[in-house]
Amino acid sequence: AALGSSNAQAQAARIPAGNARCQFFADMIVAYDGKDRSSEERKQIQTKVDAIVGDAKKLTAVDRNVQVDFSATHSQPRRGCEGSELFGGKVEYESIKSIKRKVDLLNRFRCHPFGTIL
Repeated sequence: AALGSSNAQAQAARIPAGNARCQFFADMIVAYDGKDRSSEERKQIQTKVDAIVGDAKKLTAVDRNVQVDFSATHSQPRRGCEGSELFGGKVEYESIKSIKRKVDLLNRFRCHPFGTIL
């Protein structure tokens, strides 16, 4: 009984993020020194990243057990973004917006990449 109750508490205490229900997740990090790359090389890198992101978005249509979460994709807003996609669903997105409005009255994070959608 104690285990069940602690599981329930853990469920209730989860942060409303896209990967809260994941058993496994992987991050994609693309790091390069932009000053050492030509404009064409930077465009090629962006094109490759866009292709990977596009393929990842298609995964959920192939396997409903696969969830793709872009909540930490800081370059995502340059491509346009949907809050419900970035934060793991409409309920999570609305919850995060509500929390942010309560705790960040001065909009301190307005320069954050997701500032425009929160």
